[in-house]
Amino acid sequence: MIDQIQGLPAHPLVVHVPVVLIPLTLILAIIAVAWPGGRRWLSLAVLIGATGSMLGAQVAVMSGDWLEEHVESSSLIHDHAELGEGARTFAILMFLAAAAFFVREWRDRLPGGDRLGRILAPRGVAVALSVLLLATAVLTTVWVVRAGHMGAKAAWSDVSSQTTTSGDRD
Repeated sequence: MIDQIQGLPAHPLVVHVPVVLIPLTLILAIIAVAWPGGRRWLSLAVLIGATGSMLGAQVAVMSGDWLEEHVESSSLIHDHAELGEGARTFAILMFLAAAAFFVREWRDRLPGGDRLGRILAPRGVAVALSVLLLATAVLTTVWVVRAGHMGAKAAWSDVSSQTTTSGDRD
């Protein structure tokens, strides 16, 4: 596992992968669900984004675990870690929803497509998969934003309190 990059903790750098990919995947999912003509190809883009999001979230959590062991513990850091683990869990669920959405769109070109077609063809299944994809993408985005906000508070709380203290002396 990469714990440091050129002597700096890797976590603040690698978190940018899920922070960028998760909302991008949400945007792609919205477009895929709303645009039937582009849905098939967009389902592939959504699956790629969800895969990168899931992997990025896993690396972020792993690098965060290492960093948590090397910094002074606080409630902000604990809350940030909990939210990060939640974001990882939602990223896994988003990946699974994206995979199901992709399989439905590409069922005619996949091995066993005839059998998949009978299971996934009904309109209700398409609606359920679309709702599931959007719900998991929204939840994952919300969780990664919450985790990022809490991480920023944890990283900058000392700087903020020092700035306030030094400003009070003037």
